[in-house]
Amino acid sequence: MIDAVKYTQQLESARFTRKQAQTTVRILYDLLEQNLASKKDIHELDKRIHELDLKFSHEIEKSGFRLTIKLGAMLALAITILASLIKLF
Repeated sequence: MIDAVKYTQQLESARFTRKQAQTTVRILYDLLEQNLASKKDIHELDKRIHELDLKFSHEIEKSGFRLTIKLGAMLALAITILASLIKLF
């Protein structure tokens, strides 16, 4: 992560007091810790996206099957109605 001792020493060499340098490094460390994503965070997010993608793909596939069944039923009904009309005339 960050080398707190190194940064503290650099700030001290820039004429910060030891307390100022330590406080500055602590604040920066806290900001980084709270606001930056770690490799683990990114890996977990990637895993979750992959899971959602699989779920979404499965739902699309199921919807496609349902639409195919409905279209087939509608086609069969239309043929039945057409055949009945032809017999009437």
